[in-house]
Amino acid sequence: MIINKITEEEVRLRSYFIWEREGRPMGRSWEHWFRAKEELSAERPAPIVKPVVPPRVEMEAKAAAAPPPASPNKKPRRRKV
Repeated sequence: MIINKITEEEVRLRSYFIWEREGRPMGRSWEHWFRAKEELSAERPAPIVKPVVPPRVEMEAKAAAAPPPASPNKKPRRRKV
């Protein structure tokens, strides 16, 4: 779900206010529409995107950080006295 998405209704309302502010000129509706979209985009923060890490890479990173397991086949060394 995108929260920061600009709706058509918001653009329509903003372009209407731009048209009103400029004295209601005729034949410039597209200019007002695109300016409204630019203004709304500039006001909204960009969505934060968290990078997706594949599970295999996560498991490899955890395995590299863990201490190596003790080998069950090796016998402990005897100390010489």
